[in-house]
Amino acid sequence: MARLNEFYIFVKEEKKSRGVDVTSHPVEKGLDITSNVKRKAVTLSLEGVIVKSTKLSTKSVKKTKTKAVKGAKLSLKKVPLYASSKAKKKKKSLTGTFYLWGTGKKNGRYRIVKKKKNVGKKKKYIGWIDAKHVIKTKSKTVKTAAKEVSANTIENEITKLHQSGKKVKYKGRCELKNAIITSFDTTQNSDIKDGFSFTMELKEIRIAEKAYKAKSKKKKSQKTNKKKSSKRYHTVKKGETLAKIAKKYYGDGSKMKAIYKANKKKIDKKNKGKKVSKYTVYKGQKLLIP
Repeated sequence: MARLNEFYIFVKEEKKSRGVDVTSHPVEKGLDITSNVKRKAVTLSLEGVIVKSTKLSTKSVKKTKTKAVKGAKLSLKKVPLYASSKAKKKKKSLTGTFYLWGTGKKNGRYRIVKKKKNVGKKKKYIGWIDAKHVIKTKSKTVKTAAKEVSANTIENEITKLHQSGKKVKYKGRCELKNAIITSFDTTQNSDIKDGFSFTMELKEIRIAEKAYKAKSKKKKSQKTNKKKSSKRYHTVKKGETLAKIAKKYYGDGSKMKAIYKANKKKIDKKNKGKKVSKYTVYKGQKLLIP
């Protein structure tokens, strides 16, 4: 008795084949030089009988979502609280025991209260939280009971596995975990009641890993970096003169002529018609410091 996936089959003979590929290069004298030895996939040839048998029990995971119940007790830990169902920014984070104000969901959020006595009362809720903190997904393992199946059903299932190239697991006197069925032949025989004899060949396979995908670097929007201006400016304060400004920047008051020259139009315009020195400046004027 052997097992192929979830089916039991009667196997009379198992023949396991192993081999290697050898890469050789001829030389002038002596044996060829072997440069590489690579093992071939293991093949397993089976011969046996299939009759009605027991299909093993199987397990599957069933996911169910809990329902929102008015007044339900909620244990929260660092859950964002929002002032409204549409608010983008959280009001604060909640930790502790709270209660569901009602079952009305709006924009994927529910209202909650701090005290159970305020459940359902108008304007007594403290805010809104996302539905994922109220409705949770529960996983439950469902076990399918073992059942008796006919030889024809087993034949059809094995044929599907063979033609689709799906991975199978075989366990008998020999064992092969990752394999595909490369051939499956059946012979109807009057000596076998409610069944047939078969030959099958399994071939070891290696499951290809997911193709590597380099993380695409997000193209940064090409923004023209404006060169920072190397120019200096000075805003004249009350009581300042060009000589004082020159001394501040150059350590020499006589350099005021250079500042005057760089700002001549601006200074002359302000002094036009006034009986003052041409170097006079006024509070609030913005001067270029060369």
